[in-house]
Amino acid sequence: PGSAGLSEAALAALPPDATEKEVFDKVKQRRVEQGVIVIDFDGTRMQVTSKPLGENWYAAFRIARACYMKLRDGMSKEDTLAFRSKCYQQFTEAVGLPASKPRGTKRKKTERAEKSEKKKKKDKKGKEDKKDKKDKKSKKKKKKKKKATTSSISSASSSESDSESYSESEAESEYPWPKQHACAKMLVRSGLRCLCHFQINCPARMTELKKAMSVVPATLD
Repeated sequence: PGSAGLSEAALAALPPDATEKEVFDKVKQRRVEQGVIVIDFDGTRMQVTSKPLGENWYAAFRIARACYMKLRDGMSKEDTLAFRSKCYQQFTEAVGLPASKPRGTKRKKTERAEKSEKKKKKDKKGKEDKKDKKDKKSKKKKKKKKKATTSSISSASSSESDSESYSESEAESEYPWPKQHACAKMLVRSGLRCLCHFQINCPARMTELKKAMSVVPATLD
């Protein structure tokens, strides 16, 4: 692209142009749709954007070639980016363009830092929430286990008490009680089974009844 349309002040604001053909050959990759010129010197990549320069490709190539020479002469990428930003500023002031922040500067680094910080906070919050859920679950499990243990102890105490009561009753009685059968106890207590033989028709009662029946006729006589 030619320099037609640029004032002497605008041309003076641009860095000195390269004179070596090698530089022109190296800096010629242009992406029109993105509006950028790609610079690659021994693996160090950067780009010059035409947008802050009012879409002026001549100015963009001048700055790109100057940046390439800076890298070739041993300047670091960070210092070259700072040099590029200064060229942007000088050119926009000379032609009266509004100042804009080019891509790949501190703003990009700040945005990356903010995103990284947000991600760290999100991950930290996620870990804390996960820990809280785990603690609540653990507490609930311990509470449930404690309740079950208490219930088991209570049940064992009740069984032991019944067993002791049964043993005392068995010791006092002259007849053997059925051991460890709650239903048998209830049958005796309700009168459906006798205490002495655990039968519906108690042999002892039948004997007493026969004796009573044998006495009745004698009495009648």
